[in-house]
Amino acid sequence: MNIGAAKWRYYLFTFGWLLAIALAFVYMSRPTPSPPPPPGWTIWRDPGATRAVALTDEGVFSGGFRGVFQLHEDGTATRVHLPATSGLVIVNAILLDRNGVLWAGHNQGVSVRVGADWETLNEKHGLPHPRVAALAVTKDGSIWLGTMEGAVRMPLAGPWNQDTMERLTVQDGLLHNIVSAVLEDGDGGLWFGNYAAPAGGVSRLKGEHWTHWTPRQGLPHPDVTSLMLAKDGRVWAGCGLYSEGGAAVFSGASGQWKLERTLPIEELAGPKVRSIHEDRKGRIWLGSEYDGLTIRHKNRTLRIVTPDDGLPAWEVMAVTEADDGTMWLGTLGGVVRMAPDAVDSLFTAESGKNTGETP
Repeated sequence: MNIGAAKWRYYLFTFGWLLAIALAFVYMSRPTPSPPPPPGWTIWRDPGATRAVALTDEGVFSGGFRGVFQLHEDGTATRVHLPATSGLVIVNAILLDRNGVLWAGHNQGVSVRVGADWETLNEKHGLPHPRVAALAVTKDGSIWLGTMEGAVRMPLAGPWNQDTMERLTVQDGLLHNIVSAVLEDGDGGLWFGNYAAPAGGVSRLKGEHWTHWTPRQGLPHPDVTSLMLAKDGRVWAGCGLYSEGGAAVFSGASGQWKLERTLPIEELAGPKVRSIHEDRKGRIWLGSEYDGLTIRHKNRTLRIVTPDDGLPAWEVMAVTEADDGTMWLGTLGGVVRMAPDAVDSLFTAESGKNTGETP
């Protein structure tokens, strides 16, 4: 292998990735009206562009381009200092594990909150790369990190050091070392998404067997942004870049995992799917990068939500749900909380944009 050529490809990819973020930020920061939120909506604007939201017993935490914030009921937010970080901290993922430990993956490593104290793990602790883009917890008691240099597994309760970390790379079977999403399915299979066009895609590992999906196998785009395990056991993948992309649905019902279908672009708010979540009523929420939010049920689009409906920005990077049905959105313009009644109001005939049956 030509080491010099490999380095140049890495540098060019990194430059292209940073340029893409800058252009997207400029485009998505175009002015939008800022009327009062609709009834039942609360918007926290202080966190800015928000990529992840976690609901904990101590409160709600968000992460994004301005770091980690703890949200307060009065609409304000407090920035959380992460030790062993400096300058701009861009948070890509937040995860609350089953032990009540909060994890935040960012561009300088991964920070872990045990009780009230934070600890930051980086290359000094054994991470192969400081940028952590994805987090997942698995049933065997592992935390998986998606980094720029492969996927890393570490024990749920520690210790977290070079001796306890295991790494998967292209040499082990990944399509690409840049891992943007990680998920465990109901069969114990591990899914890895890459954001590395044209060489990216989706990889599944079960035991020692790998399965790959790229555009050649029907994946809408090789840049994978998100993975979601649905209640029916299917796996959803969101993907895209700029004006291309979509969502794919995988099924293992036949005993062998297959790409079951892709969603028609014309039924989505926009082509690039940025985030996916299934709510307690079985509705699928798909956030786009440039065009708002799609809500589907039983293979039909029920609703498309945009800034005209109250979103503070067009891009929806995170969707999660509280036990009472409250929906939380991470957008380019901050964090949105939609009370259960406000969620229900999206699907009334009076909303004017309900294109499907009320679930």
